[in-house]
Amino acid sequence: AAIEPGSRVTFTLSVPVVSTLPTTVTSRDLDLAAKAETAKVESYGRSLEATTTVSTKLGTTLKLVAEARYTGDEGEVIGAGPLPPVVGQTTTYRLRWILSNGINDVADLTVRAVLPATAFWTGKVQTASAGTLAFDASSRTVTWTINRVPALTGTKTAQLVAEFEVSVTPKASDLGLL
Repeated sequence: AAIEPGSRVTFTLSVPVVSTLPTTVTSRDLDLAAKAETAKVESYGRSLEATTTVSTKLGTTLKLVAEARYTGDEGEVIGAGPLPPVVGQTTTYRLRWILSNGINDVADLTVRAVLPATAFWTGKVQTASAGTLAFDASSRTVTWTINRVPALTGTKTAQLVAEFEVSVTPKASDLGLL
């Protein structure tokens, strides 16, 4: 009744969404739909009814964990060389990226890291449970490209993992640095 014919009105709708999904959720690409309706009104001698439905995707939460490991999950040695590192001697580490996803599929994901000048790509270990892992020597960039990260990766299905090996040969100027 307060809106004049021909006028325009904007309203904001806020809906609380739980921060974690129950374990029984099996849907993918969940979305939130809201419907706004007006009552029938007599305008210019005729009945008028307006209905609008708005649908929006709920955001997903990607989680990326990066680890540098000398030993594996069972305590086995997966690196090489002295630990702690010694000046002038090479130590290798396995770097692992672990990816999990929330409630919606994610498409065309790229993870990149530029190796510091003190770390070198060995090329001996290069695996990815999904997508492709590549190294560009000219830019010193490691890139993990994944065309699709399914919803609930890391919850209902295994996490996605990429691993590669780097070596470090500390110099005297590196003493005391992390």
